[in-house]
Amino acid sequence: MTSSADILNMAGTLRGEVGDEFHDHLTEALYTDAAQIADRAVTRPDER
Repeated sequence: MTSSADILNMAGTLRGEVGDEFHDHLTEALYTDAAQIADRAVTRPDER
């Protein structure tokens, strides 16, 4: 069985492997997708 310490150590190792900017790029992509979805879902007064 894997201990919680083993899991935390593996998470730290993997975090180092993906690079420092991975989280920033992922967050930016998620917000871009969310903005595109919101734009399609919103009806503006001039579009009725």
